[in-house]
Amino acid sequence: MSIIKEDHKLTNESIEAHLCVIGGGVTGLSIALTYAQNNPDKKVVVLESGFEKPGPSQQAAIADIIGNDVYDLAATRIRAFGGTQWVWGGNSRLFDRLDFQKRDWMENSGWPIEYDDYLKYVTPACKLMNIDDFDWSNIHPKLNYRKLIDSEIFENCHYKLSPQIVSSHPVDFGHFGQSHREALEKTKNLTIYLDQTVINLEFSNLKSRLKTIQTRTLDNRLNYFTANQFVVATGAIENGRLMKYWFSKETAPNLPCYDSIGRYFMEHPHRDIGHMYTSKAQIKSLKHYVGVRLGTAVHMARFKVTDEAQRKYKLNGQTVVLSRQSKKEDPKVVLGQSYKAIVLSEQEPIRENKVELLNELDIYGIPKMELHWKMTDHDYRSINFIAKEFPKFVAVNDLGRARGYQRAPGRNTLGGHHHMGTTRMGASPNNAVVDGNCKVFGLDNMYMAGGSVFSTSGSVNPTLNMVILGQRLVNHLNGLGG
Repeated sequence: MSIIKEDHKLTNESIEAHLCVIGGGVTGLSIALTYAQNNPDKKVVVLESGFEKPGPSQQAAIADIIGNDVYDLAATRIRAFGGTQWVWGGNSRLFDRLDFQKRDWMENSGWPIEYDDYLKYVTPACKLMNIDDFDWSNIHPKLNYRKLIDSEIFENCHYKLSPQIVSSHPVDFGHFGQSHREALEKTKNLTIYLDQTVINLEFSNLKSRLKTIQTRTLDNRLNYFTANQFVVATGAIENGRLMKYWFSKETAPNLPCYDSIGRYFMEHPHRDIGHMYTSKAQIKSLKHYVGVRLGTAVHMARFKVTDEAQRKYKLNGQTVVLSRQSKKEDPKVVLGQSYKAIVLSEQEPIRENKVELLNELDIYGIPKMELHWKMTDHDYRSINFIAKEFPKFVAVNDLGRARGYQRAPGRNTLGGHHHMGTTRMGASPNNAVVDGNCKVFGLDNMYMAGGSVFSTSGSVNPTLNMVILGQRLVNHLNGLGG
């Protein structure tokens, strides 16, 4: 039986398993559950730094942002069973095929895996995310899309809201650990330990394999976990911080990818690019751009920048969300409806966006960190380009009338609380930390998982895609045997 242990008194215990997953958020839990179900004869453990609910361990998430300082990092990185799904909104969309390709206008673009390989794991990931509709086509048969006359710059796309949302609403399932609690508890070879923060790694004599990890509890008890395979899934920023700390020690191997650890951090810059005003008669035709429930998920039509426009105008990937405004938010509208047009933009992966360790230590004795995050001129140019084009698109396609907002760099641009990069996937340790199987360069049995392995970010919310890549990793681990 899977036991979620919070108030146990493990001290100097040595626990052995076949697979050890570090991190009890949606990525770590979904990997552990699937692997344990596929391999009932193999013991699996999950180590979560926090407790059943967010609590005192949250102090270790406190950090500063240098550059685009747009939000409190402690509020957007939840250290608890279920991870940052405690504050997740459920937004889900697949990567586009272009996202995986090398683009000559975007630095460090291109993935080391094929898009069709990624697609193989969409359906199992949807099931894990409680999304019961597996049709992700941009023209879903049950959504009422506006027919676009001019679609050179923008086209329709398809979002779903997973019901794995923590709320009091009866249609929401709670985070992954809550929605799959029964399955977790029935899986006899899976054990989840809470209040276990990894502070040290021990390696084989040749230092090609990770053998044992040492953990510390909030009240300073130490424990040891030995495994054949290890997966680190603590969130993109924390993955970068921990890897820099663990492999900066004299006892750690000299990884060929060490200089890439913590680098290439990406966000999804969010910004209002304009306002759209519709007549009363046009409101009904835009209903599904606000959302409609189909099965377990809420489905939404949105607009995205076409592949052709990205190539022709050398743009980042971008998605536009129409946010319906209330009379209080926009009192000028007497009849009809006002919508704020908000862009979710891809960001170039550059080495200068990185996690840096500080001298000051956190409550577990691990160095605190600061996040260096800035947008490039190319990032700003891409957003301003579609801000200029959006009013023309609205007028030509009879969506209403609109005004666009072009802004100077840095003004009114927020992050999306989407953390990606820091242990990115690539073909070479010169600009990546893991290979196409998410295995750390230089080690035989250590893997990274979650948004930290994204080579590029696309203009899609990361959570579902983290689970998809996690299921691909499970398939790889299944094939290792022994």
